Amino acid sequence: MTGPRDLALIGVSVALALVLGMLPVMHLPFGGRISLEYVPLVVLALLRGPAAGALAGAVEGILHFQVEPFLLTPLSLVLDYPLPRAAMGLAGLGRPVVGITVAFLAALALHSLSGYLYFAGARVGWAAWTYAVGYNSLYLVPSWIAALVLAPLMARRMARPRR
Repeated sequence: MTGPRDLALIGVSVALALVLGMLPVMHLPFGGRISLEYVPLVVLALLRGPAAGALAGAVEGILHFQVEPFLLTPLSLVLDYPLPRAAMGLAGLGRPVVGITVAFLAALALHSLSGYLYFAGARVGWAAWTYAVGYNSLYLVPSWIAALVLAPLMARRMARPRR
């Protein structure tokens, strides 16, 4: 991050992610939704690197919680909002396919840990992990596929010099 242009791009990415998060592609039957919310964060990470992507993700996560607050446990505040979105900054590491995949695996781990901490209170053992990973995969896998397809195309287009 070097200056006003980067800050403006971070602000626009946060705003787009927040709006796309409120316009789901599909609502899931047990809560949650599939959306394109992560795509602007991934595009930013591809264009400006992991620090910019992580900063934008963390800010978007905090704003998302303010717009639609939902907590299962006190740790959910961190594990479901700023950290998984900040993990999208990892997309800026290395090749896009690898970086995007690592970013979504990190987000899946964080969301699943949050779910496990909630369901472990019910003393269901490993079933809590299975449910948490399965449930979070229902919306993160389609979001990951969308980001794998759209983000590199958008980043390439945005990185071209203007005529």
